[in-house]
Amino acid sequence: MTTKIPLPGGEWAELRDTSDLTGADQDAYWDAYDEIMNAKPRPEPKPDPANPSVMLEPARPRFTNADGRVMRDKLIGMLVTSWSFDHPLPVTTETRQKLPLPVLNALYRAIKPMDSALSGTEDEDPDVPKPAAPSGTGGSSGSSADGTESPLQGSGGEPSGTP
Repeated sequence: MTTKIPLPGGEWAELRDTSDLTGADQDAYWDAYDEIMNAKPRPEPKPDPANPSVMLEPARPRFTNADGRVMRDKLIGMLVTSWSFDHPLPVTTETRQKLPLPVLNALYRAIKPMDSALSGTEDEDPDVPKPAAPSGTGGSSGSSADGTESPLQGSGGEPSGTP
């Protein structure tokens, strides 16, 4: 199923519905992410200045704004099934660069639910506070129920002869 959305300037686009996305679509989404990240240069590990016998792993490559554009281009290409523009589908970077900015922003807003679904973050609403982790009153890290005595408190009985 598709949904026809109006775009600025009297244009329109038909998008796939979130309910029609499949595991194969999610695989394609994460494969696109991996393709972007794997194309980044990877520096070699370097010796730790404080201890030259230990090699320090280089920092992981960052996902940049340019990477985000490539990812959105792939996502729009995956989700737009037809539209009123003379540009052929699927949408490519070259196509995106020719579209008016208000149209792009409208497309970005329209695909946001599908992006969230494919990335597995659709339940994460930044405006909804996350529940607080349970906490105990006994001083442990919240792993014991309130009022449960820690086995480390008190004398603990006779020490064993085992080191």
